[in-house]
Amino acid sequence: MRDYVNEPHEIEKKSFEIIGRELGGIKFPEETDSIVKRVIHTTADFEYARLIEFKNNAVARGLNALKAGKHIYADTGMIKAAVNSRALAMQHIDVLNFVHDDDVIAEAKKRGVTRSTVAMEKAVNREDVSIFAIGNAPTALYRLIDLIKDGAPKPDLIVGAPIGFVGAAESKAALDELDPYDIPYIRINGRKGGSPVVGAILNAMLYKLVSKMEQQKKGKLYGIGVGPGDPELLTVKAVRAIESADVIISPTKKMGKPSIALQIAKPYIKPETKLVVMDFPMLSLSAERETLEKQWGENADQIQSMLNWGQNAVFLTLGDPMVYSTYSYVMEFLIDRGMEVETISGVPSFCSLAAHLNLPLTQGEESLGVVGMTQTEEEVDAVLDAHQNIVVMKVSANAKGLAKALRERHLEDHFVMISNIGMDSERVTRDIADLEKKVPYLSTVLIKKAK
Repeated sequence: MRDYVNEPHEIEKKSFEIIGRELGGIKFPEETDSIVKRVIHTTADFEYARLIEFKNNAVARGLNALKAGKHIYADTGMIKAAVNSRALAMQHIDVLNFVHDDDVIAEAKKRGVTRSTVAMEKAVNREDVSIFAIGNAPTALYRLIDLIKDGAPKPDLIVGAPIGFVGAAESKAALDELDPYDIPYIRINGRKGGSPVVGAILNAMLYKLVSKMEQQKKGKLYGIGVGPGDPELLTVKAVRAIESADVIISPTKKMGKPSIALQIAKPYIKPETKLVVMDFPMLSLSAERETLEKQWGENADQIQSMLNWGQNAVFLTLGDPMVYSTYSYVMEFLIDRGMEVETISGVPSFCSLAAHLNLPLTQGEESLGVVGMTQTEEEVDAVLDAHQNIVVMKVSANAKGLAKALRERHLEDHFVMISNIGMDSERVTRDIADLEKKVPYLSTVLIKKAK
């Protein structure tokens, strides 16, 4: 019977014991120790103990980028295969490679350069990529160095380990040119390297994060309705959650455009609290559901990463979080993933409208219907015909259609619209002609058939 260990974890454990023993008195700094040993474990080559080099706080800065969910660009598909998929998934990180993209192939052929060169040019323009892993192509590493020197965004980490006899050692030596730019990098000096070595370096760093994450108590997401516009309408519970949050998530319809919800909550946000702006494009649910779900999932990934690292996050949303709020979709993603979520109600615009104008929403046996003008004409008509009192939200999406429906039912004198309630620009109108003009985004209509 052969004396052999069959259990994978035991094999790895025993391997690392042998590596430690055979390294003898060679010691590495704590932050690099596991990386060096994993490279030796992957290659069975102890020469890597002297070939691997860490510059400009590479490990710490690389770990921060991985923790933030930054993606990795690799010059070969083999690197993606070499990196642990579970560890990548836990951090919501992708390993990207553009060498086989049609546009890259065409451009490389046109210019008479390698596909690795063109692929690197494409990669540096990706805002979500900040780690570059090169295990095969010296031309990719050379091009990356030149692009950075020409003003490309500074990466958070370069792993330079091209293998071979032509340009491999020289391209790695050229990383010295980046020292004045304070670029963090890990390189394998000389001819050795390759995709398995790059994979080992990235795995060692990811395993560090996974270990810390698994020991970390998870944070909690609070979905908070900030009401219709007046900061004084936030609940005491909402204010307390905002004041104690590690992160404030501010949704926006278009990146760079100010968030109304954020402005409402601003008096209660501490200056030191981290602010994260997330893009939630306004698209038709029926026509663009796949696009929206992709965006919701990506935003949920980002939030989950915060929670996994023990941060408590507040997601701000107008009105109430459960009334026509994008938050509710992200909430479902996170609950399905086992994240802790607490939703704190806010004052819906129609409740604020009714109180503001001293107009009861319902009395006695009357019914109340709520409809959005993003719905189909048939759905809007059904609600208008079924109830004595109707709240119409998202009016700006089809205000002229609402005016037409009111005229057809002789309800021109049975509605009130309020825009930007609680703000300096607040406006109340009962003139149906105003519905046939451009209506502000924050507008709500209350229709009362019985006067």
